[in-house]
Amino acid sequence: MASNVVHLVSADVEFRNSLSKLMEANGMGLTVHPLVRDWLDAPEPVDGCCVILDVELGDLDCPERLKRFAALCASPHVLVTARRGDVPMAVLAMKHGAAEVLQKSLRMDELLERVNLLSLHRNASDSKTAH
Repeated sequence: MASNVVHLVSADVEFRNSLSKLMEANGMGLTVHPLVRDWLDAPEPVDGCCVILDVELGDLDCPERLKRFAALCASPHVLVTARRGDVPMAVLAMKHGAAEVLQKSLRMDELLERVNLLSLHRNASDSKTAH
């Protein structure tokens, strides 16, 4: 079963700090990955209820990273955030199957709701594969 740890991939310090406080206040853990390129180059974390990708197009500057991004977007436990007005990033995420693309600046209560839904979905998926 997935833990209640959220993996946040974001270079945005303010966003990371806000999300850290939100997760702590709601009894969830947060693992921060501040270097998007490094995280996209590394294997996907096994543990955790969901991944929040706060990525810009410039982070996808090589085919391997774009391929990894596409694979992550197709995963049902990944939420992508796009900067206000970054339509190309939102479209790219949706083209690759992202179930959730939220525009920043988003309300933290909305983000928490989405994280909880992704966590429930992840736990349900884990339960099915365990049987």
